[in-house]
Amino acid sequence: MSTIATLAVLGLGTGAVYAVFALGYAAVYDVLGLMNLAHGDVLMVATFACLGVWEATASPALAVLAGMAVGAVAGAVVDQTAFRPLRFTGDALAPLVTSLGAALVLRNLTQWRFGAADRAFPDLLPGGELRLAGAGLPVAAPLAIAAAVAVALAGQRFLVRTRPGLIVTAVAEDLTAARLVGLPVALAVASVYAIAGVIAGAGGILYAATFETLKLSLGWSATVIAFSAAVIGARASLVGAVAGGLGLGLATTFLSYGLPSGYREAVSFTVLACVLVAWPDRRSAAVRSD
Repeated sequence: MSTIATLAVLGLGTGAVYAVFALGYAAVYDVLGLMNLAHGDVLMVATFACLGVWEATASPALAVLAGMAVGAVAGAVVDQTAFRPLRFTGDALAPLVTSLGAALVLRNLTQWRFGAADRAFPDLLPGGELRLAGAGLPVAAPLAIAAAVAVALAGQRFLVRTRPGLIVTAVAEDLTAARLVGLPVALAVASVYAIAGVIAGAGGILYAATFETLKLSLGWSATVIAFSAAVIGARASLVGAVAGGLGLGLATTFLSYGLPSGYREAVSFTVLACVLVAWPDRRSAAVRSD
């Protein structure tokens, strides 16, 4: 029983990180209907920027803020360079290819600046732990879950109760019609990507601080995890993405018990495949790219 309880607590901590990953991905995937394969590398760049500022200033607050700011800028740049030129072409495959190219560019620029070696990452988050069923859960985990749920609920309310949110919703519903009636399409879409970048930065910092390491491969891992969690949670709401992240964290922790950590992504894809087989309605969500 103690082993199960320990795994559940560890899964909850991992799921907190996955939930933030999924929330950032869903900000684009759910709102605009686009699969952004550069999301994980935006997250990775923001986390390396946070580390760089920390090494230069030794200020946790400044490092975290800088990381999220870099995430916002990187997200907006990906939109302007990889997605905007293809926005009205009607080609669903081209944006996927260009976002993959943007991911490779971000990864190579980061490698050029910071090198390819894994880096130790400082603990920038609130210390201490909660004891649940005899196992320790970092205080940052429940804080991350609460923050992710709050952001998801606020995002849902923003989309349906505010004028800027209604503009974003209209753009997502019919991009061409929104442009024809004079809505600020470019600004609305860039704002969504910037917000997703901020959340991505927070998720990357949470991950690196939790596991006390940072590597270039975090970009691909985060994309796999975020995509899986968003599809598992269904694209109908941002809250669903958070639930999918928590569920995926618990599932991968239990299923990968006794396996090397490098198998987590394979376990995540296995869980996603099982969900797609069991719930056919998720399949349309997995390929939606309009």
